[in-house]
Amino acid sequence: MQIKVFKAGSMKDALAAMKAELGPNAVILHSKKYRESGLLGFRSKEVVEITAALDEDTPASESAPKPASAPPPPPKPNMSPTMANALLSRYKSTTPAPKAAQTESNFKNVFDNETAPVEIESQSDAEILQDEPKNPTKTAASKIDKSEPKPKSESLRMPTEDESPEQAKIRRLEGELAQMKAMLAEVLGKESAKGGISLHEALKMQEVSEEILTEMASNAGAGDTLVDCQSSAAKWTLSTYINEHLKFSDGIKLNRHGVRIVALLGTTGVGKTTTLAKIAARFVLDSNSSLALITADTYRISAVEQLKTYSDILGLPLEVVYTPQELANAIEQYKNKDLILIDTAGRSQHNDFQMKELVDFLAVNPRIEKHLVLSSTTKLTDAQEILKRFSAVAPEKIIITKIDETGSLGMVLNLLRNENMSISYVTTGQSVPDDIEVASADVLTNIFIRKAAGLKS
Repeated sequence: MQIKVFKAGSMKDALAAMKAELGPNAVILHSKKYRESGLLGFRSKEVVEITAALDEDTPASESAPKPASAPPPPPKPNMSPTMANALLSRYKSTTPAPKAAQTESNFKNVFDNETAPVEIESQSDAEILQDEPKNPTKTAASKIDKSEPKPKSESLRMPTEDESPEQAKIRRLEGELAQMKAMLAEVLGKESAKGGISLHEALKMQEVSEEILTEMASNAGAGDTLVDCQSSAAKWTLSTYINEHLKFSDGIKLNRHGVRIVALLGTTGVGKTTTLAKIAARFVLDSNSSLALITADTYRISAVEQLKTYSDILGLPLEVVYTPQELANAIEQYKNKDLILIDTAGRSQHNDFQMKELVDFLAVNPRIEKHLVLSSTTKLTDAQEILKRFSAVAPEKIIITKIDETGSLGMVLNLLRNENMSISYVTTGQSVPDDIEVASADVLTNIFIRKAAGLKS
């Protein structure tokens, strides 16, 4: 692929120069008019500038004279439909025959939602349309940023014993196409209709990892990561991805026979006590269930008083325990209830003694269902460490809290993608019992979209 820039005093002269050098098969990528100042700003003249491209497989005019000097560096081109077709032609020439039709269809999906030319912001993006690589499997996606590691993908793995070289080549091309689509989603998403932002850009602003963005662009149908994040197509794409890669538990389910025992655990300050009060209020108000509250949080000042206030309002019994044996006795005392909720003291993931103490407390009854409470304001590296250290207690479910206190929800998706633990609840404020919802793919999708609207404003 050759790209050249032609300047002349009129469009007619510029076109004549283009055809003389590149031949009649050249395509115009971009054109503009501007005034070029003369000496000290006087005698300015109008200049027409054309950026044109010619596929290397298409022979240029034999009569085309060689330029006397190298043309000036090309300006930042616009991503027009013509440019998209040039990119598509480039991919068709490097795709094996059995997959050609499928690859063309997939690539066209990237441009289905393009409504206006979008400016490519760096010279490295313009290189996509320049010289053909010697290795046909090295596509334009690999030129975007060589310093950035490629996301791990099954499409880029080495061929196995049962995979032919041709199949491996196809797999690599599909992986690289996914990276190209992710890059185009970022470029095209910067100029959406009515000042909106694309789904890809909205998720990137919320710190969703590049690996997830690339995977979502690869799996989404009809280029749905490029559309406005407020559209139904964007919501469907995100909800489908979340449903495939995250697990949900439908909250807390009561037993048909016998008491359900649930303990909330986590680090300090994540909102365990308030969350427990919200869950208790929901069961009392919505289904008139019989509950008992137990607190082992005797370390934090006023923690017992806070839960006592909630228990008095709801008319629920509250038991304070200091030892594992007292916890076992309290569970036995309220075994005739529908649900027992246990509030534990906050434990630092770096304190081995506190973690062992928590393990001993919860070991008194194997029927205790453990929900790890995790704040959405936590940094990803800290959240990963919390999951690792609290695995000693073997929590089955996760509650995400304080969603109202962060502008970025990407940590949740980055952390829990393909995790075995399921999400039971999300909390969105301090109000009891209103600001809590049973977690689901649709609930998280709506929260992501609301966050995107807040970031845009």
